[in-house]
Amino acid sequence: MGSTGFSIKHTFAMYKFKKKKMTKQLISALLIFGLISATTFVSCKKDNTEPSNTDENTQGNTDTTNQQTNCFRVVDLTNYVGGPQTINFINGAEGWIVAKNSDDMNKRTLINTVDSGLTWTVINTDLNVEHKGSVSAPYIQFYNSTNGFMIGKYNISLGGSQLKYTTDKGQTWTVINGSAIGTWDVMAVNSTDAVFIGHTVQGFDNGVLYKVSNASHEITLTVDLPSTLDLYAKVDMNLADDGTINVPVSRVNAGSGLYMARSVDYGANWTFSAIDLEYIYNVDFPTNNIGYVLGDYDSNASFMYKTTDGGITWTKKSLPQSFIHHDFFDGLNGLCVNEGVIYKTTDGAETWAEVSCFSNSEHQPSRGVAFISNNKWLSIGGRYVSSENKTYQELYIYP
Repeated sequence: MGSTGFSIKHTFAMYKFKKKKMTKQLISALLIFGLISATTFVSCKKDNTEPSNTDENTQGNTDTTNQQTNCFRVVDLTNYVGGPQTINFINGAEGWIVAKNSDDMNKRTLINTVDSGLTWTVINTDLNVEHKGSVSAPYIQFYNSTNGFMIGKYNISLGGSQLKYTTDKGQTWTVINGSAIGTWDVMAVNSTDAVFIGHTVQGFDNGVLYKVSNASHEITLTVDLPSTLDLYAKVDMNLADDGTINVPVSRVNAGSGLYMARSVDYGANWTFSAIDLEYIYNVDFPTNNIGYVLGDYDSNASFMYKTTDGGITWTKKSLPQSFIHHDFFDGLNGLCVNEGVIYKTTDGAETWAEVSCFSNSEHQPSRGVAFISNNKWLSIGGRYVSSENKTYQELYIYP
């Protein structure tokens, strides 16, 4: 991110993304205007535990559940966030959404649930977190109920972004001691550490990796990376519990196209696997060995790449249509979403079936899905009411 070079590249990528999506999503975009606006999202590694049965929440609850359809529950988030894109959970009960502030679209709001999405608590309404255009990136990640990391909003006066941590659920944020101001492309967290990849203001032509301890919030390792012409991280990254990093990258010096880059020594050495994608939407590893990467090759084709060996090899998987976000509960069961449709797989992306209860529904899943237990998942979306000229921001809980 950093400096002029990154800004130009990122702006150009967003232009291509919006242009190629415009035709095929024009109708649905008119119906759910406001949901395709840029936001940032919280991300975290799932532990795949079943949700706890609780009605308890923290101070500031928002009981927003307003109706039940024949197969999913609708929770209205309109008064709290605008245009949410993705929801992510650390277990089957607790999760976060970061989206635009409903009163001031220039600010970001953080909300939290501890009852699988039924009710929500507003944590912070003036969140200084990074957000970039149409392509979402996980610029906040929690590793337990109170602690997490953030890539801060790019600040022109500072010349870059700051890396921060929270110990109070996101109410306040502290700059990581010793971290340089820079432009940070991706971040990920596991049970013991967080990793940030980008470059600092002092040396933006070359990459840098910070390893930060979850316990102390101190930098424990700094690694000089190849230049952005050889390793430019894209959108999302996975950090396994054993420290293995898998991240999509572009490598201009190695030719066109994208690659999955893998390191088992926190960036000291890398191996690369070419993937036939132009755009990356997100990376999801439901286990340390099984992972999925979703992206587009051209304006009409989404593909998924799957690994079963921790990123050593990747296999291309066809999809029934174009998708813009995915989430897997385990190695076999996963979801993909696009404007107005959700598809589900139960065999590890070999076959997909549409979730028919959203067909012809006024409620439209549009951006993000979260598979939080064997029999429960959620999706972000909206409902446009023409008589009010208003789009309601909604969360759908199934079943």
